[in-house]
Amino acid sequence: MLIPSVRLAVVPPGTLPSHLRVKIFHDARLTQASLRVETGSLVIRTTEPSPRTLRLGPGTTYRILVNSRQACVVNGSTRLCASHLQAVPTPDATEYTIVAERGLPSDSPAQRRYRGALAASVDASRPGTLRLIHTVELERYVAGVVQREYGKTDLEGSKAMAVLARTYALRQRGRVADYDLVDTIEHQVYWGIEGIRSYALQATEQTRGELLMYQGRLADAVYSASSGGYTAANHDVWNSTPVTYLRAQPDPYDARLSPHRSWTSRLDAAPFLAALSQSYGPNVTGFRVSARTDDGRAQQVRLTLRGGESRTITATQFRRVANRLGGSMTLRSFMFDATLDGNKAVFTGSGFGHGVGLSQWGARAQALDGRSYRQILGYYFPGTTLLMPDGTAVPVPTAPMLEALLATSQPPAPQADSETPRPSASVPAPTGQPNRNTTSSIALPRPISPEPTTMAPPQRPAPRSAPPSNAPQQEPHSVRSTSPATREAPAPAPKADLPTEGDDRAARTVITWGSPVASDSSRAQPVTTARRVGW
Repeated sequence: MLIPSVRLAVVPPGTLPSHLRVKIFHDARLTQASLRVETGSLVIRTTEPSPRTLRLGPGTTYRILVNSRQACVVNGSTRLCASHLQAVPTPDATEYTIVAERGLPSDSPAQRRYRGALAASVDASRPGTLRLIHTVELERYVAGVVQREYGKTDLEGSKAMAVLARTYALRQRGRVADYDLVDTIEHQVYWGIEGIRSYALQATEQTRGELLMYQGRLADAVYSASSGGYTAANHDVWNSTPVTYLRAQPDPYDARLSPHRSWTSRLDAAPFLAALSQSYGPNVTGFRVSARTDDGRAQQVRLTLRGGESRTITATQFRRVANRLGGSMTLRSFMFDATLDGNKAVFTGSGFGHGVGLSQWGARAQALDGRSYRQILGYYFPGTTLLMPDGTAVPVPTAPMLEALLATSQPPAPQADSETPRPSASVPAPTGQPNRNTTSSIALPRPISPEPTTMAPPQRPAPRSAPPSNAPQQEPHSVRSTSPATREAPAPAPKADLPTEGDDRAARTVITWGSPVASDSSRAQPVTTARRVGW
């Protein structure tokens, strides 16, 4: 569903909001939760049917539940019910823990810690379930997103992520009446304040208030876990209007550290062909990738039917069936090839996620090379600027393409971070962490000159050879992606544990797109937003 909006087309200096409203436990169907005050106190207020208050002191635990059409806070004989409850912290430093007791998916953390106001009501779109809206300070939210969506220890990569998380949040703000964002991969993952580490806090503080802009408007601050060595153009992935700074280009940095630089997965052929037959058949006996984008990503797959006939489906439809059977790690990106080998369907590819915008593993490699967060942003979002808190616009330095190409043949710079040394691209580290004694030897895909077009699309990489079968198969922490309704795919579920260096939290996202930006920055452009499922 598309929702027209003109909110935040332009961000005047000094007008950043101090807080955001986040719908928490969005992926749950909560019917009951417990609320425990850790420090300070909470004052529960309601104005209907008559004004009432209930003070929750430190160390006390109350249950939040649904009673008919009202939300209730209950502790023994103490009960406060209303259609809308508002919990106000006194003082603001009050911290409290919410534990989901019923209706939470098993792959999401049941216990989360928050600081800020909380509103509880019955969710009209999900009768009988709770709707919890948490009000959080903007920069605290950014730090939480950096921790959950990036989770790597390099400061400059974390700072780049902080700018993107802040920009995305403000671009999304105000599109729904009672909240700005949800706390899942539908927007950005935010699980409260617990577990936020020093690098996420430093990155947030050192970029406080900075926003990524293009021609006076908030940029589409998109990112994925791994580009597979070549970033994707937005219009190829989402069938949207081409965006100048979201183009396809070589990304040799991604291949240096990414555990997804090459991967292989397999499914039993018989059930896979049966599933394809059920959805797109009948009687599918084989398949092949029949069309690719200019950057080498699969676009269409031709199915062979019994009797010699064929049918063409989208690559997303094909991936949806594969990932439904084998899980989210079966086809991690659109940069894949697929074959039948005896009784197995074999998939080989590279990258993780949509590949548009920033690659998190590429950002980390650049950070370890000594590049600043501004250089990282300039590499992945060429032509954009940073809007500083004082209202000044600072162009991000755009690295020449030649520098990226030369980087593939040069030995790596001395490691600035001993936790994740740079691996050899030809020998994947079995655990996702590189060997300290290897050096980087990256080879870019050889481009093939495309047919001339009016847009002069980027060159297409040559088909990739099958990667090693022992490529790391790490489960993403919370991968992110987007695609329109024509490119549906099931959403992999986030894990509940704290992030580690090997986790990838950004292979999927839901993106808000605006119409082509006018050169006159004073003219607000209509913006549309869609919940796009799939990667």
